[in-house]
Amino acid sequence: MRVGVSKRTLQDWEAGIKIARPKNLSALALELGVPPGWFHDSDLALQTAVAEVVSDLEGVYTSLGRTLDRLKVLAASPLPKGLSLVSESGPEFKDESTSPE
Repeated sequence: MRVGVSKRTLQDWEAGIKIARPKNLSALALELGVPPGWFHDSDLALQTAVAEVVSDLEGVYTSLGRTLDRLKVLAASPLPKGLSLVSESGPEFKDESTSPE
């Protein structure tokens, strides 16, 4: 590649260890055949994608909160008549309204 910097410098740019100077970005864009603003546009695209994921996760968090609130209400409610817990460790129910066979 003919950008005028060492291979190590290119690797440092890729890893985010160093930031390329504008003149070096222009040379790199020319070598890669992309517009000079491409590097900044890709940063914007990444920021947009991250913002969308964060928004989605906030929606999931809100939904889980509502589900937890509903479960708390159900846990505080008495069981319907004729049903009792068989085991404290799981959601198994015994229907006491039918006779055993």
